[in-house]
Amino acid sequence: MPRGFRRVVPRGAPPRHHFAAESARCARARASGGRPGEAQVLRASRRAAPGQAPLVLRSAGRRSVPARSRPSQRLRDRAARCRGRCGLPFIRPPAERRPSASERPQRHHMVRSAPEEQHMINSWAETGVERQAPHPLVADLLVLVFSRGVSLREWRDSGLLEREWALYERLAPSFGRVVLFTHGGMEDLAIARELRPPPTVVCNETGLTREEFERRAGELVRDQLASTLGRSAAVIVKTNQFSAGRAAIGIADALRNDGRTVALVARGGYPWGDNRERTLGPDAPEAKLARREEAALCHRADFIVGTTQRMIDDLRRHDPRIEQRAAVIPNYVLTDGPAGMFAERSNSEILFAGRLELEKRVDLLVRAVAALPEPGRSTVTLSIIGEGDQRSMLEGLTRDLDVRADFASRMPHRELLARMRRCAVYAQLSAFEGHPKTVLEAMATGCCVLVADAPGLGDVIEHGVTGITIGAEGGPQRIAEALASLLNDAKLRARLGEAAAAHARTCFSLDRICSLELAACRRALAQSSGAKRAASTVPAAHCSMS
Repeated sequence: MPRGFRRVVPRGAPPRHHFAAESARCARARASGGRPGEAQVLRASRRAAPGQAPLVLRSAGRRSVPARSRPSQRLRDRAARCRGRCGLPFIRPPAERRPSASERPQRHHMVRSAPEEQHMINSWAETGVERQAPHPLVADLLVLVFSRGVSLREWRDSGLLEREWALYERLAPSFGRVVLFTHGGMEDLAIARELRPPPTVVCNETGLTREEFERRAGELVRDQLASTLGRSAAVIVKTNQFSAGRAAIGIADALRNDGRTVALVARGGYPWGDNRERTLGPDAPEAKLARREEAALCHRADFIVGTTQRMIDDLRRHDPRIEQRAAVIPNYVLTDGPAGMFAERSNSEILFAGRLELEKRVDLLVRAVAALPEPGRSTVTLSIIGEGDQRSMLEGLTRDLDVRADFASRMPHRELLARMRRCAVYAQLSAFEGHPKTVLEAMATGCCVLVADAPGLGDVIEHGVTGITIGAEGGPQRIAEALASLLNDAKLRARLGEAAAAHARTCFSLDRICSLELAACRRALAQSSGAKRAASTVPAAHCSMS
């Protein structure tokens, strides 16, 4: 036993000699005519007797250190002397040379820092329990690449920071470290220090152009992690949206070229290329560029995540090769708050929250409220929460149509959920969506939801069960009739809201989505280890997607 240490034997363990199991093993080997080899003797010497716990070395002082997983030199000497008892000559084995970092096998679990390790050791020592192996982690590092132009500051100012970080706060224990690649400046560093656990941030500190910053993404992340990330580390590089693909590919290539195991997860919350084509037209240069970058990312990704099956089918239609490495992981809702009580809800407030852009068709909602029949129309309030290019036009439209409207800027996520718990109806009439988070959140709060029967919206609501879907082709009058039927029937609103809350909280809870995210990361690592795709440029035939 090394000087200054003493053996710790669990209370109640039988007083059997530490090498009893080893001697019995060697005796069985002699009886069968065999001669136990040195490796067999060493393995037996490390095995505890039945009923005994593995050997733990405890310091006589305050600091406690667990025994190493390989035998100490003294244990090796004991094993060598046992060879004599087995009829083998005594040979003192040479001192074991500690392998260098480059010679050690790759590990897919976290290497904890010295303070963290000491804290765990002290905790085990105080409870009198021998050290247990830490739960294997998914990877040593998770790099989240923000959407093009998006920063932590934008998340905070738009009220999205709490909601967006909730997922990675829950995922952080499954990774040794979380790194955020953002397009913000120095302010992102200060915001990150307030998050729990605080991530490492690689941001545009020097004010590079967007193109230069994305081009140097791999270099910046590699330099940031050079002194703290081992060459044998396993890394997950994940996009927040498909528009982050160019930077994510550069980061994955830079870390992979250093010999690390890197898996690229292409995650998108909405069909980027398809949405650009719908908004700008299929022949617009921006739409074609979005399609090419989306195709390049999916081609290089080890695993692809979409929020709806419609989105995965769209990607598969352009590239059938992704079928075996794609999965649906929907958006999540925060369910730590209760659903709104029906008795506390307003009977006359219609709520919309989101970007005030052309594709959201908020003007159609304003015209529908203006078409409501009297006398109920004069008591209805339309609450519009958000910012965008259409806001000034919408404010003028509400004045012209004499609609009582309440405009509010973006607000913290908790305040938005509180507004959803109080309104009578949440309405969203977008021309297309990916997997609309605000609709899911309204459902989770028990709000009665009315949406347009459009891509991304009609898939979320089951008409007549968890909400109302209505075709926008009938114009404002048809939408006004649906709104009037909901406002005039409190029991219908209550029934739809209760069913919507049960569905959203079961299918889109954070716990369920976290398990799906971790499974996707494991599959991405397995795919990366099993089949290395070339890092060359995507062929032109693949890029030209129509």
